[in-house]
Amino acid sequence: MGGKRRRMAGRYARRAKISGEEAVTISFGFSSLAIAILAGVLEELPYVGLPIALLFFHFHRTVLVTDQHVYVYRDLPFHRPGAQLGRYPLGPDTVTRVRGKLTFSDGQVVWHSPLFAWRVRQVADAVQSRASW
Repeated sequence: MGGKRRRMAGRYARRAKISGEEAVTISFGFSSLAIAILAGVLEELPYVGLPIALLFFHFHRTVLVTDQHVYVYRDLPFHRPGAQLGRYPLGPDTVTRVRGKLTFSDGQVVWHSPLFAWRVRQVADAVQSRASW
């Protein structure tokens, strides 16, 4: 897994007060496809991107994979974990991936910008493989 995302996942896990688990990877997304597209475009605009990003934080989602679980959080500004929306065991039945969409076993959905769909594949592979990292 990418070293930079592993370090970021480690910081996020510490902020979420997850102990006894090693962070593997992390990905940031949104609660719906429409929001993922709209926010993905608007947040890239010069001068207004940051204020718009702050308006959309209610819809931001973070998927954190550790060596034992995968977590879904509502994200807060500056990559701070908000409410934990889900905690799942690693394994092949935990998540399904269709392009930029992750659907978890309880129906929780996280959409990612099409520009970062490769991160979705990396997260899904990490969850499903249960490989030792």
